[in-house]
This record gives sequence, C-alpha cells and structure tokens, in this order.
Amino acid sequence: MTRSYAFVRRPRPAWVDVGSPYPAELLLDLHSHALNHGMPARRRGGQLLAWAGRRGLPVAGAAAVLRRLPARPVPHLDRLLDEVARSWDVLAAGSDRIPAAVPALSALAIQRSSGRYVFVFGGSRHPVLLLKPGPHEGLGDAEEIALRAAAPAAVAPRRLTSVAGLSVEEGLPGRPLWVVPPGRPGWSSCYATAYDGLGAGLVRVGELTARRGGHDLDHYLGLASEHLRWSAAGTAMAAVDAARRDLRRLDAASLQHRDLSAQNWLVDGSSFVGIVDWETADPGGVPGHDALQAAVALLEHGVALRRWSQEEVVRTFRRAWPEEPIFSLARAWHRHCVCAATGSDRLADPLVIAFFARRLGRRISGGGPETLSVATLTAMLEVVSGSAGP
Repeated sequence: MTRSYAFVRRPRPAWVDVGSPYPAELLLDLHSHALNHGMPARRRGGQLLAWAGRRGLPVAGAAAVLRRLPARPVPHLDRLLDEVARSWDVLAAGSDRIPAAVPALSALAIQRSSGRYVFVFGGSRHPVLLLKPGPHEGLGDAEEIALRAAAPAAVAPRRLTSVAGLSVEEGLPGRPLWVVPPGRPGWSSCYATAYDGLGAGLVRVGELTARRGGHDLDHYLGLASEHLRWSAAGTAMAAVDAARRDLRRLDAASLQHRDLSAQNWLVDGSSFVGIVDWETADPGGVPGHDALQAAVALLEHGVALRRWSQEEVVRTFRRAWPEEPIFSLARAWHRHCVCAATGSDRLADPLVIAFFARRLGRRISGGGPETLSVATLTAMLEVVSGSAGP
C-alpha cells in the first residue's frame, strides 16, 4: 500500500500521513503542549508566547490545513508500516491494548536529536504503537530496564519487541497534562484527580521496586548546609543538618523517574493514564521524590505561562506550599511512597527537606534545575523549613 505524506520542516522535521486525520492532529497537539510546557514567558517574545501557551493552538483547524499541503510517497515509511503489519501477531501478544487483527495503519514520523520517532495509528486518535531508536551500541538501555521494572505497576507503556531495528512500545490512550498558570487560592485544584492517579501509581512503583541501596543525599545536603552556613537562613540550615543526620539511616531505594514535569505524564480528560519517557530513570532512586517533583514542576512551569522571574517563583511558592491543594496532595502521596518503599513513614519529613536541599546542592555544584538560581532554591528551602512566613 502506498501512502502520501506531507513534510513539515519546523519546529522539527516531521512526515505526516495525510490519509488519516489522526497523525496531523497528534502533531499539532504535540506542538500545542510543547508551547504550554516550554516555559514560554522565559523566551524572546515571552508575553505573546505565554498567551499562546495558555490558550493552546487551534489543533483541529491547523490539522485540516496541514492535510491539504502537498504530499508525496515516502517509501521507507511504507516499508516500516509493512514490517509492523508482518510483526502484528507478536506485537499484539505483548499488550492487551493492541487489537488482535491488523487495522488500517497510518503514521506520524518526527525527527529528534536522538533519531526518528514513529507514531503508528490503527484507526483511532491515540497511537497504538510508538517506534523509537534503540539503545546506542555498547550502552545498556536504561529506559528498557525502567519500563520492565515499572510494568507490574501499570503506570508505563510496555516495551514490546523490535521492528526494523527500532524499539517498539505500546501506545497509551492519553495526552500530556495541560499546565495552568497560578492564580487565586485554590488554582491547583484542577490537578487533583490526575495527581491522585499519579500518586497511587508512584506508590505501586515504590512497593514493587523497593531495594536496599544508598544515595547521594549526604553529599548534596552537605553542600546545601555549607552554603546556608554563610547565609541568614539559620532555620533552614538547622533543618538540613537534622535531615542529613536522620537520612544516614536510610538504606532503601526505589525506581525514580526523575523528570516528572507535565509533558511526561499522560491524562485522558482529568484521569491519570501513565508516565512516559523513562530515559533518565534511576532504579536506585530516592523514595517519594517523584511525587514532590511533579507538583513543584507544575508550579514552576505555570509561573512561566504569565511573567517569569526568580522573584515571582519564590512569591508563588511561598503562597502555595502551605495551602494549595497540589502541595497538600504532594506531601500526602510522598508520605505514602516513602512508606511503600521503606515500610515506615518515619523518614518522610526529613526526605521532604532533602528534596529541596538536594536541588540546592546540585545547583551549587553546577547541576540541578537550570531555570532557577541558587538564591531562588535557597528561598524555596527556607519556605519548606519554616524559616520564611507564609
């Protein structure tokens, strides 16, 4: 079967099968979410981009226009879909999301820095498969290890087999979570249903992947403490030092995704579906820290949908941490995750301090969240430690 593909050059090269509406709709939807998640207020033309990031792109209309662009055959994509069809029985046996019979297949191929990613559709708006580059030669596939570990928790796509040298994952029926800018008190309640689903999934991951192991917490908390020693944040320093002493007894670890910003967790409406992009996951991660990172990322990315500044991040976090629903949920699910991985919640409070202190320690040493300054991370730690007023 010969299909026709429209070529889109920007923001990254993509080949869109115009014989079905779904590839074009997904491409425009991905671009819309990328603008929403991409902290647009930090960029040149930030106010206009932030406005577009809050509203989203007109996906349906733009997709219809895209499908009317000049199109031509792309033989290597047709051959790839033919190979997928020939491998269908094996693929369907690995996932109950994949229909037993081969449906009419269509594709969206996107070129990224790590290679070409091909979304395969089977007659519905959600891709049934994702084909992506395999691990680099000589290196282990960290993502495959993470996906196999997370599979029993039903929070991640299943890695299936390989087709034409590409790794194949089942598609998940959802879209990335949409970020909203912080506003009046209670603004984060729109995330509650999705976050509860995420939290429950992270608890299952903690239960299923718990293991004995050490961490880098002592090192980074030591850097944070030394920095705080020369600042006016005496309460924060005392909290970090106390957490550091307590956490020397921590000998448990669990699988940690480490990049739970909104583009990596999928929802269907307001319901949590799953977590994608496990390339940077750590099998020996810190229990509970994913639960906190997901909430903090929503706030930081939300601030960047209006007017970005370090001061605005601190002001918003200072108001949100004590009372906003998203942080109440984050603290509760963090505690459940710690209990699931360690058998007790006795280290939950020190691990909250450690999450924020570790971010500060990593930033001091040249890593950590690049969008935030050392002063901002220090102020956020002060809020959590109770050394700053609400």
